[in-house]
Parts: sequence; C-alpha cells; structure tokens
Amino acid sequence: MKTAWTAKHANQFFLVIICLLVLVHFVVVPIFVLLDIPYFAWVMLPQVVFLFPALYVMLKHDMLRLRGDIPTKGQSGKRGKAPFLYTRKLLRLRGDIPTKGQSEKRGNAPFLYTRKLLRLRGDIPTKGQSEKRDNVPLPNIVFAVLFAVLALPIAAFISELSAYIFPNDIGEVLADGAETLDFAFMFVLFAVLPSVCEELLFRGVYLHGFRNTSPIKACLINGLAFSAAHFNLHQGIYAFFFGTAVAYMVYLTGSVLMGFFTHITFNGANVGLAYLPLESPEAAEVVSGGELVDLFVIALVCAVVGLVLFREFVVYNKRAEEAKEAKEAQSEETQSEETQAEESEETQNERVFTAPFWLGLGIALFVAVYYFFM
Repeated sequence: MKTAWTAKHANQFFLVIICLLVLVHFVVVPIFVLLDIPYFAWVMLPQVVFLFPALYVMLKHDMLRLRGDIPTKGQSGKRGKAPFLYTRKLLRLRGDIPTKGQSEKRGNAPFLYTRKLLRLRGDIPTKGQSEKRDNVPLPNIVFAVLFAVLALPIAAFISELSAYIFPNDIGEVLADGAETLDFAFMFVLFAVLPSVCEELLFRGVYLHGFRNTSPIKACLINGLAFSAAHFNLHQGIYAFFFGTAVAYMVYLTGSVLMGFFTHITFNGANVGLAYLPLESPEAAEVVSGGELVDLFVIALVCAVVGLVLFREFVVYNKRAEEAKEAKEAQSEETQSEETQAEESEETQNERVFTAPFWLGLGIALFVAVYYFFM
C-alpha cells in the first residue's frame, strides 16, 4: 500500500536533494574540472539532480499528471490539486474503457489510450464536455509571461543591491557563455532545462506535499527551499521572492505549467540580455548610486503594475474555481461534514517545518557561505 505524500515526506526529499547537490558540488564538479570537461556539462549536473529524483517520486506516488481535475488514486470524487505529467501507468488495455461514441456503455474491445480516449473509467472529462476544466487558459499564460517580464527589473534591482555584498556569479557565467556559445544552446542550457527540472521538483513534487497546508505557508516554505537549493547568497535573495510567487500561481491554478511559462520567460529574457551589446542587468558590475536609483524607480513601477495584475489573476482563477465547484455540486454528491472535519483537523495538525527541512536549509546556507568566503 502506497503512503500519501505529505509535508514530512516532502521535507525529507528536500534534504536528500540538498545532500545530492553537495555531493555534486564538492566531488563530481572537481572531477569534471580536473578532466577538463567543458563547463556547460557540469552546469547541467544540478538539473540532473533535480529531474531524476523528481521523476522517481512522481512514478512511485502516481503523481504524473498535467491536469488538476483528474482524480488521484484514492479520490473517487475529489479533484486533485497536484499538476503532473501523464505516464505509462495511465495506459490501460482494459475492456472497461469507453470507446469513441460510447458515453456510458463499457466496451469489450481493449484499446490503448489516445488523445481522444484518455479517460480513467470515464471519470475524466473529455474534449468538448462542459465540466472540463482548463487549468492553463490563455489569460493565465499571458499573465505568466507578463509577470516574468515585470519581475526582471525587480530582480535586477535586488541583484544590484545585493552585489554590494555578494558577488554576482550567475552574471559572470551568462556573460562568459554569451561570448563562447550560441544563443540557442544557451537558451536550452539556462532557460529550458532549469525551467523543466526545477519546476517539476519544487512546484511539482515538493509543493504537492503541502497541499493540505495553508497556501501562504506552503508557498513561503517552497520559496525558501527553492532559494536554498541555489547555493548562492546573491541569487538566493531574489530566487526566494520569485519561487514564492510562482508557487502561489501553481497552487492557485493547479498546474505546474504556470511555473514552466514563468520560469522559461524569466530565464530566457536574461539569456537574451546577455547577448545584447549593452550590459544586461545580470551581467553588469555594481552600478553607481544614480543608476541604482533609476533602477529602483523602474522596479517600483513594475512592482505596482505586477501587484495589480497579480490581484486580477487571483480573482480570475478563484471565480473559475467557484464556477467549477458550483457545476460539480449539481452533478456530484457533496462532501460529508464528517469528512470535511477530518480533513480540516488533518490540515491543522500537519507539521510543516520539520527537522529535515531545517537541516537541509542549514546545509545549503553553510555551502553558500563557504562559496562566499572562497
């Protein structure tokens, strides 16, 4: 019997990831350097650490879904909130899969799932059904892109401010890569790969463990974990705010695709700026006081506009969720008061900040400080 993925398991998983990253940074990377392996090969190592453990946990706990409206194992009528990808576990050679044109009748002929037959015993709304919930409608995609664009000046201001204390290592890496590598390769290396791997792990597996926690608490701890995993005091400051905001977007929509769109836009824009003849915010040295004030004004304007858009995004998705629940209430039995009380008690009693989380956070901070004084 498979155990439920809770905050306790998520924090243990976070500690494992931190330990693997330490192993990569202090054992594998030095070996790669000694063997004179190109730097872009060992730059990808942390993403490998993120991707494969995340996929393993997803497979083990049947998490791999792209839609938040697919009932998870053990949930007959309740809609799951965890957004993940489809896997072969959803491919069935069962005679009880309705074939095309059969609404209720169970067909005896076995078929593999296709795009039109992708159903779990008929309880997944198919294309054209009114009950279908689209977790990533066009307004959400547009918001994700706009949010990432507005976050660029804000992150640049925080980056320049923290550069007075901590070195801007990522800016140097982007600048060096822009001089020696093609844009397409850099885009895949620093935009596509981190977006897929980091979002699957942090806004996928890790955030799923806090689905019974209050959104604010779940997103704050997600931002902390995301920031700590960078092992970089300079980058970790704005990574915390970015990770917290993206976690809330994923939590609200039930789709990790929101994280993909936001992350790839943000990282891709920074890669593009590195190729411009002018100095990009990420690649520049510490700016003067006057330039910092100008950057602050731009960041402040972007923050105000971003907050207004974020509020509209929250209202839009909450209304969509309320409309979805209203439709479900007409066709499905409502959850009993006893079940709601049990879930409420479970949510209140679940510990979020467990020992593995603090240990992982401490190890990450120690490594970041070590790199700072090197």
